[in-house]
Amino acid sequence: MPHLGQVFQLTSDEGGNHFWVVISPVVDGLVLAVNITDFRNCPDSPCVFEAGIHDVITKRSVAFYRKAKEFEACKIDKFLEEGKYLRRLQDFPPELRRFDNSSFPPMLLSLMLLSLSQICQ
Repeated sequence: MPHLGQVFQLTSDEGGNHFWVVISPVVDGLVLAVNITDFRNCPDSPCVFEAGIHDVITKRSVAFYRKAKEFEACKIDKFLEEGKYLRRLQDFPPELRRFDNSSFPPMLLSLMLLSLSQICQ
């Protein structure tokens, strides 16, 4: 199952070079993930990463919360196992998980997922 800090990259043509970091536990079969993007794309993000703090961060980057997406946990597992559509990257270590919400109660996470699904459509 996907877990907090798990990092993957979409490998389809639509995926681009961005990678995604899981920021929630599995809730109703879904996880919430944020895209990590160039600082220029979202300079107001509260979650800034400097170049070199993780293998995939080669320039000043941010967690792009406004473009957070829900992913089906079982599909992440399936596609990573098959090597299809997704590529697994090194997990974010706990000290880099500024977005770690493991202390959120499950009901709040469910509401967050529901709200984001409505906002981001």
